[in-house]
Amino acid sequence: MQDPRLSKYQNAKNLGVKTLKSVAKESLNNDFSDSEMQGSLLKSWVNLIKRGKKETFSESSFSNKTIEKPGFIRKESKLSKIAKYFLAIGLEKSAQIMAELDDSDIIAITREITKIKYITPGDKKRIIQEFEELVRSEKKYFKIDDKFTYEVLNKSLSKAKAKEIYKKVTGIDPFLPFDYLAFVENEQLWALIKDENIKTLLIIYNYLTKEQKKYVFSMFEKDIKKKFIKELAKPRRLNIDMVEIISSRLKSRFEMQGRLKTEKLDGSKILVDILSYMDAEDEKNLLTSIDMKALDPLKDSEIREKIFDINIILRITDNDMHNILREFTDNDIAVIIKDKSNEIRDKILFNVSRRRKDSILEEESFLKKIKKKDIKLMTTSFVDYIKNLTLKNELVIYRKNEEFV
Repeated sequence: MQDPRLSKYQNAKNLGVKTLKSVAKESLNNDFSDSEMQGSLLKSWVNLIKRGKKETFSESSFSNKTIEKPGFIRKESKLSKIAKYFLAIGLEKSAQIMAELDDSDIIAITREITKIKYITPGDKKRIIQEFEELVRSEKKYFKIDDKFTYEVLNKSLSKAKAKEIYKKVTGIDPFLPFDYLAFVENEQLWALIKDENIKTLLIIYNYLTKEQKKYVFSMFEKDIKKKFIKELAKPRRLNIDMVEIISSRLKSRFEMQGRLKTEKLDGSKILVDILSYMDAEDEKNLLTSIDMKALDPLKDSEIREKIFDINIILRITDNDMHNILREFTDNDIAVIIKDKSNEIRDKILFNVSRRRKDSILEEESFLKKIKKKDIKLMTTSFVDYIKNLTLKNELVIYRKNEEFV
């Protein structure tokens, strides 16, 4: 006849051993139900003990509401707790964890295991429950070994399942693909990915910001754009393993490339800035002598637009600005200030009455769905009105080096 103590001991060990199939069938909940998860969390516990985090395991760490009766774990040494936990999760996972420990730790824990005659299924449940409470109440210490925790899960399960369990337990996503690209300048991003094939680009594209996506797509050749759109339209499931490989490879290339900032010089902007300091007559003579229209008609048009853009109002006196704004409705002004810089908004709103300012801002609040082309159209109309006043010598535009009141 078999010793009943041995039977209980064996049952306790078997409860901790689960196949990947059974793990996959179980729904993820707040209980640490699978041995892989328990083993990885225990390694964090062991490391905390080794690093002298004695306060982590103090009695004050536990909630009396959760466990009303004093559990036997709290009455025993830390090594005894670990020894009983090893028995609870089963031989296979215990062996995997022991392989990560120092010889001195293995010897000490083994001695404790030999002292234990048996543990009941009820004891096992209480051990896991108390350990779960410890981890939840001491998350700030648990994060010390987050990397190891994820790696243990990753070795025992598929990557997708490991990430799912890890995120459920810690509330942290262990892997954010291409997160290092978030603050990369568009030019550098393109230099990094331009030689990738369509399928790889599709994977990377999914993780870019909205602005980055626009820029990258604009850089494709016409035939590449067609292929890309066709591939993008096809339903597909991303293989997380493949995503991780591509992300790691690209990150290595990014680190080798270094954070070399690419600075694009805007010649037309520089020229406009120079002209803004010149006398109006000198400005006209300079543009005539350069004859930019003959050299580059598009650039000539661009420069002339920039000479007279919305920023021109910053070189108009407040009194003139007030008179100009009287010719536009509250709704017109609301559209004009929409999506403009604080400097432009302040210049306009400062030159209307308080009551009118409130009315304009109220009108603006109703413009959430207004199209950008409508904003541009109204802004252009406003700037053209100012331009016509200057051509008729009814308005003075001051140079940047001139003071005005």
